[in-house]
Amino acid sequence: MGCIPAPCPLQPFPAALRSACVEGSARFQFVVDTLRGVELSSVRELESTRSAFAMAVRGTLPPMRFVPARVRVRAVRQSVEFPILFRIER
Repeated sequence: MGCIPAPCPLQPFPAALRSACVEGSARFQFVVDTLRGVELSSVRELESTRSAFAMAVRGTLPPMRFVPARVRVRAVRQSVEFPILFRIER
């Protein structure tokens, strides 16, 4: 019986780990700027079960958009933790 990665629009499941049915996670910290983007200079890997999972997340952060934090009506920068689970549907 094969395995299929759970649908997730955030990052591609690394092919080698998918074919080996290896699950895992990665957790990052970064700043979301006032224009909804990730400040790439702030990206820090906090933990990852496999380096391939961390690389997959790093590769998808630049185009991602988030809702910025607000103080009253003004958008402000905010540091966030971003956990990602790589799970396989069986």
